[in-house]
Amino acid sequence: MLAVHLKIYPIIYLPSIFLHLCRLSARFGVSDLFKQIFSNWKGFAFISVGSFASVVLFFYWIYGEVFLEEFLLYHIKRRDIRHNFSAYFYLLYLIDEEESISKLVGFLAFLPQLFLVVYFSFRYHDDLPFCWFLTTFAFVTYNKVCTSQYFVWYIISLKELVLLITVWFASQGLWLLFAYLFEFQGWHTFECMWAASLVFLLVNTHIMTRLICTYSPPSSSLKVKTE
Repeated sequence: MLAVHLKIYPIIYLPSIFLHLCRLSARFGVSDLFKQIFSNWKGFAFISVGSFASVVLFFYWIYGEVFLEEFLLYHIKRRDIRHNFSAYFYLLYLIDEEESISKLVGFLAFLPQLFLVVYFSFRYHDDLPFCWFLTTFAFVTYNKVCTSQYFVWYIISLKELVLLITVWFASQGLWLLFAYLFEFQGWHTFECMWAASLVFLLVNTHIMTRLICTYSPPSSSLKVKTE
């Protein structure tokens, strides 16, 4: 939980970790005190909430509202109308002057992320590496702001996916072409960049679908035995 104070995005892994530990606890029980405190879901919840609240309160006591704004609230309220890979950027750009509508769109854009994080956590918590990759990939793909630095979060997890990676880079290249023409040549390519953002969204969704369709659950010995 302390990792979210360095990069806040690992908070999306909490549901899958929680469900994974619930599963382990169901099998092993609470006979071992160490496991009860540090491995089962109660211990996880206590340590996560306790450590997070302690650190937040400590730095809030030192820095006040500035800390909350920079650490947490900024990421919730952020609406970036500058061109980026997100399919939402052009819409947010067009409605930038409409504060209430812009906030509503920003909130609605968060719902697909929330749904996918929860769904993948329930569906794949038996295999945490795959679950974390898919959760991260979905979170970045459907984010209101999507820049190249975010790709590092999940690209390190890709293995033996040469074709999908090639298509992924090609969709990036298409967007970057229009961004180059806009930034350095002065062409009006906003609509083209937005179209390329939609292509990038479709490519990422296709990759996600392919990974899910070809996924084989691990034959783990940790599965709970049913009577």
